[in-house]
Amino acid sequence: MGTTTEPRRRGNLRWALLFAAVVLAQWFVGLPLLEALGRQDDRVDRTFYVLAALAIVSTPFALVWLVAEAHLRFSPRGRVARGVVGWSLALTCLAVLVHLAPVGLYLLVMSLAFAFGDVGP
Repeated sequence: MGTTTEPRRRGNLRWALLFAAVVLAQWFVGLPLLEALGRQDDRVDRTFYVLAALAIVSTPFALVWLVAEAHLRFSPRGRVARGVVGWSLALTCLAVLVHLAPVGLYLLVMSLAFAFGDVGP
């Protein structure tokens, strides 16, 4: 028995795009803005590292959610073609996440260490 979606249901592509835009804003607006505010203040420094850790944690979720919603919205309707496209996208996302995981984990641990530990930059 196959599952079908209702024809009037729009999906969550808008929310996935909004979440991805927020994550991109964290990376390209929030972090440079906090860095420009100055490194002299300890509160700004901790906020910078907490925001960096939050961006590192939320980036894989934004990637997977956006790719999945785009696949549901724009992929072909044929069963075999949809499966091939879906598995190709899933394996590509998995490869990107596995490839970037060591660097991301290192940055996450160091950001949390700088934010909450006694380690200084």
